[in-house]
Amino acid sequence: MLGQRFDSVTFDGQDSIPTKDAVDELGNRVTMDTVANSRKTVGMFGSGFIEMLARQITAQLQAVRDTTPIGASRPLFAKGISFGTITRNLDGTWNTSRVSGIPALSLISSGPTDSPSLIIRPFHQAGNVVSLRQFTNNAFNHHHGIQYALIRTEEA
Repeated sequence: MLGQRFDSVTFDGQDSIPTKDAVDELGNRVTMDTVANSRKTVGMFGSGFIEMLARQITAQLQAVRDTTPIGASRPLFAKGISFGTITRNLDGTWNTSRVSGIPALSLISSGPTDSPSLIIRPFHQAGNVVSLRQFTNNAFNHHHGIQYALIRTEEA
């Protein structure tokens, strides 16, 4: 995704137009290491197990959250993975400052009755997509202009 900001990448030393061939937005020459983020994007076919594993981890983390009493802290472990520690303050609010490896969106809490979701979001660069369905719908919309529509039929 980071490389999409360039029209074309040629590494042409004569070119000085930002994001055209060889220079980034700040005018710095790009290299193979800096032009884009090299990541191993997972394939969509056969990735259902990743979503299912994320759901299982989420359920285990939420069980720990739900049994954390006011004024206590609990380590967040799921499937042998440590996600840090969650704390329930004396006023009932949640402290997630010592939680790690969980997207920020899943750590939001607005008060004592609104606990952080702790949802593992296994897809996308920033971990913002929770399922293959959401990933696919976003991709169809963003890359192909296809809008998802729920069609309901009424039975007579």
